Amino acid sequence: QRLDLLRACFRWLCRPAVAGAAQRFVIKFRNQSAPLMDLYIAALPAAAHLFMYRNVLDWLASFHRLQLRHPRPARRFTRRQAIAQQADYYQRPRAEVAGFFDPAIESYAVLESRAVGWLLSLQHYLDVHRQGADLAAIRYEDLLGRRDALLARVIEGLGLPAAAVAATRPAFARDSQAGTKLARAAAQQGNTIALPAAQQATVRRLLQRQPRIKHPDFVLPGTLLHSGG
Repeated sequence: QRLDLLRACFRWLCRPAVAGAAQRFVIKFRNQSAPLMDLYIAALPAAAHLFMYRNVLDWLASFHRLQLRHPRPARRFTRRQAIAQQADYYQRPRAEVAGFFDPAIESYAVLESRAVGWLLSLQHYLDVHRQGADLAAIRYEDLLGRRDALLARVIEGLGLPAAAVAATRPAFARDSQAGTKLARAAAQQGNTIALPAAQQATVRRLLQRQPRIKHPDFVLPGTLLHSGG
């Protein structure tokens, strides 16, 4: 029933009244959809499935910069509260989410607990990949530093002509969040503001407890432009 519902949602989303005569569709999910990737693959086995991720410290730093631009009173949450927040956000059992938290840490800042969401998403990718699912991953860092080479691999995987890479370049000339509170910071600020050192230390401590994902810049198997990818 869940697969039938997903297929119906995709048909409705891509219906001719919205998509016109388009024959190919790209759907970008938010990160809380990661635990459902096995269902998406089962519902649409003929689709190409890509998982994009980035270094967790850089990912959290982007939220930190947003907080600096829209300041709110700093808050910390108990371990129980942090577990409940992440479990509700990702719609996962609390017992599963709790395994990513360090029981020796009594309280967490918001961005420290967000690191658990990153771990949860990457772990689901590992689980699905281990089962032999047809999916690949791309790193945000590679999209910035090796854009044309990475896009060429993606275009090839979609069965499109290599010349299509040139058609993708204009999409990177504009901030997709322009006009919203998520818009990029001023050019002079860039990405120079890092996550505070104390929070970085907590995130690294959480990573060290994991059986496999122990590094902020962990590379998933099946990542394009990397060995085995």
